[in-house]
Amino acid sequence: MLGAAVPKPDGWAVGIEHPWRTDALGAALRFGSPAAVCTSSVRRNRWQHEGRWVHHLIDPVTHEPGGSGLISVTVAHRVPTWAEVWNKVLMLRGADQLERLATALRLNVWWFRDDGSWGATPAAREHIAWIHPELSVR
Repeated sequence: MLGAAVPKPDGWAVGIEHPWRTDALGAALRFGSPAAVCTSSVRRNRWQHEGRWVHHLIDPVTHEPGGSGLISVTVAHRVPTWAEVWNKVLMLRGADQLERLATALRLNVWWFRDDGSWGATPAAREHIAWIHPELSVR
C-alpha cells in the first residue's frame, strides 16, 4: 500500500486468510499510512511424512519444519523486504518466542495459533478492524 492518497475515510483494508476455512477471512486490518503486508502460513503447503505433519518452512538451524504452534504470521512494515524477512523469522521462532521478540522490536505482527487462538503485538492491535468470531484471543 503506497502513495500519498490514502483511501478515505478508513485507509487501506487488508484481509488475512482464515487459518482453517478457505471461504472466510480470519481478520481484517486497516492502515492509514504506507505499508507492506506479508504472511507466512502452513495451512496450504503441508503434508504427512512418516506419520507426522511437515511443511515448507524449514528452520535453518534444525533442518526441520519450524513454527511450532503456529498456522500463520503476518507482518506489516514500511519496507517490503523487512515485512517478508520478519514474517519468516517470527514464524520459524514458533508460538513460544514470537510475541516476546516481535513486541521487543515494536513490529506490527498478527498470528494464528494451531489451537484456534490469535495474537497481535501492541503496535499491531490498533490496525485490527475485525477478527472472525470463531477465533479466540490469547
